[in-house]
Amino acid sequence: MTMNKNKSIPAAALKFAQGEVSLGDNGEGAKTAPFKMTALGGEVIDHWYFGAIVHDLTGMSHNSRIPVDYMHDKNQIIGFANKFDTEEGLQLSGALTPFSQGDRASEVIFKAKEGVPYQSSIEYGPTKPGELVMEEIPAGALTQVNGNQFEGPLTVVRKWKLSAVGVVPLGADSDTSTTVLSKSNENIEVQFMEHQEDQSVEAEVEEVEETVEATEAEEAVEAVEAVEAVEEVQEEEEAPADVSVLSVDDRAEFKLFVQAFGHEQSAHYYEQGLSFSDSQTKHIAHLESRLKAKEEHKQAAPAVEASSSKLVPFEAPVEEAESLYEQFQKIKEPAQRQAFWQANQRAIFAQQQGN
Repeated sequence: MTMNKNKSIPAAALKFAQGEVSLGDNGEGAKTAPFKMTALGGEVIDHWYFGAIVHDLTGMSHNSRIPVDYMHDKNQIIGFANKFDTEEGLQLSGALTPFSQGDRASEVIFKAKEGVPYQSSIEYGPTKPGELVMEEIPAGALTQVNGNQFEGPLTVVRKWKLSAVGVVPLGADSDTSTTVLSKSNENIEVQFMEHQEDQSVEAEVEEVEETVEATEAEEAVEAVEAVEAVEEVQEEEEAPADVSVLSVDDRAEFKLFVQAFGHEQSAHYYEQGLSFSDSQTKHIAHLESRLKAKEEHKQAAPAVEASSSKLVPFEAPVEEAESLYEQFQKIKEPAQRQAFWQANQRAIFAQQQGN
């Protein structure tokens, strides 16, 4: 995403109420009253100007203390907020600070204790260029905000400074409604980012596939090396005339197959007795088939997790692996060992690694 253009928007659009305010009690005679308020839920809000909008909490900045005013009137400062928690939305804590009997802070404290509901209202109008940056997500496009994935059309507040928070009488019908708090005709210049698609589902799937195939190739090479180590021990203990499961040339050829085609496919081609050239031809056909299936899968807009779940390597239960490994150790005849290894190599290798 890159900076694209500036837009002039109403200043009133950068002030809106959403969360409830709850007041505590510091005891009889206390001069202040602690409060907690939910300023934002971290989810999409239906805004009167922007429509669907969500604030990226990772892009928020603020001073160590910010003023709390009444109805965003700078002449009616009634307290301060000094704790900012973004674990679950934006939670603010602070204190209302009356300075004389009957002032606005005293009124809010008294009415709130008597049951009058109030809301919090954030204010994040920029005071300098670049302090506020938004992004417009087009219809159908996906984007990540606050650990969640959202679909456009949507406006995302990517960078913003929380400058103040207001306490206002409850005016929203639900926690997804907003209340216009200012009738000012003032406009503000806001920077908007040009939306660029994140890595496509297809690219993510391909990346997962490449990672899994590389891992499988490494596992296959390690499996061959483990066989060699077992054979060396067998040679030392029994010194048979022909104890190797694979000859030196066969091992080198098998490693070449693994590097070219991946573990599963190379084992499949090798067991069929195909030459390297024939395996290449067959592998190209296999890749073309996968590409066609991927294109069909892409058209259905699959979740990456669903695609990648197909790539999870098989793991035999521990008991089965132990049993297969014990059977493998008892086999002495080379041809039988080779056949048994090819049929059960993953479980046997997993048990060897465990030991």
